[in-house]
Amino acid sequence: MRKFLLPSALVTMTLPLFVLGCSSNASSPDGGSGDGGGGGAYNPPTSMSPTVSFVNDVIPVFVQSCAFTSCHNVESGKPLEFLALKDGTPVSQWSNEVYNGLVNKPTVEDPSMSYVKPGDVANSYLARKMDGALSDIASQCDPNNSLSTQNQVGPCGVQMPYNLPPIGDDKRAIVRNWIAQGAKNN
Repeated sequence: MRKFLLPSALVTMTLPLFVLGCSSNASSPDGGSGDGGGGGAYNPPTSMSPTVSFVNDVIPVFVQSCAFTSCHNVESGKPLEFLALKDGTPVSQWSNEVYNGLVNKPTVEDPSMSYVKPGDVANSYLARKMDGALSDIASQCDPNNSLSTQNQVGPCGVQMPYNLPPIGDDKRAIVRNWIAQGAKNN
């Protein structure tokens, strides 16, 4: 019978990876470290690969999860309002409007924060809204902003989508990874 022994160099190189892969992460069940109202720093998980396309990967998440008559429509004045044009209109004719309404645009709730800050998921309001990670920035949000008073919600609003099941971890990861990769209009 043959015995198989791993060279010590291989064990030394792979052991830290095994330990890291098996270690626990203090993230919430929703895929973020989500402060879930309990406070603490928002440290969303991201993966840098594969490359995420705004048109091919992110827009479909928005269309499936965000383009509802009561939420993001042309009359709403919200950054995803152009999703209402999706019915029968080629994506190429409206995706730029959605992109331009999100990237480096200040939010209504917290004008010091952009909806999407390229390369910075934790400071992108869209990711926080999707993950329900708003409590640690509540003091930054304007309690008299037009969306808060109109919808009778807290100053930072509520997790998106509102009154629907949360966007799945896999879909939120697409958006977070797109932001982490620089939020390119690709």
